Amino acid sequence: MTLLHKFLLVFLMAAITVSSCAQTAPATHPNITNPDLDKRLTNLLRFDVPLIGADSLAGLENITIFDTREQEEYAVSHLPNAVLLPPKQDIPQWILNMDRDQPIVLYCSVGYRSENVGRELQKEGFTNVYNLYGSIFDWVEKGYPIEDEMGESTKVVHTYNQRWGKLLNRPAVDKTW
Repeated sequence: MTLLHKFLLVFLMAAITVSSCAQTAPATHPNITNPDLDKRLTNLLRFDVPLIGADSLAGLENITIFDTREQEEYAVSHLPNAVLLPPKQDIPQWILNMDRDQPIVLYCSVGYRSENVGRELQKEGFTNVYNLYGSIFDWVEKGYPIEDEMGESTKVVHTYNQRWGKLLNRPAVDKTW
């Protein structure tokens, strides 16, 4: 086998590996308000955790909602009844003791960190895990309520950083990072 053949074989194997790991956006996914955010998400997410939209989530009861952002972000604002589950920590034992079929919705700023946590919960055997498509950004864009660490209604969203904050366009919302 010549050096060129070896190179081509390695290149082909690498291309097959990369393409088999890559996920594409599902043909249909929840509608979100901001088309720029939607475009970013189709390139950012792996789509290996089922999606739920803000409109669908707003009408559900008896569902566990986990905010997978950092404590500082959660303190600024979060979805009502959301429980903090920071993304860089091990899944707490109390969650591992939950019913594995309990419906769970995860969110963060845009859906990347929550997708990663969702993947971990799936590995632990949770069968009813959803990633909020567009996460808190789309939730707020659609006018759904958020609350601060005291449980009071707020219009402030922690956008992770200034760059991501450009993808939150609702004029009635104040941004911090």
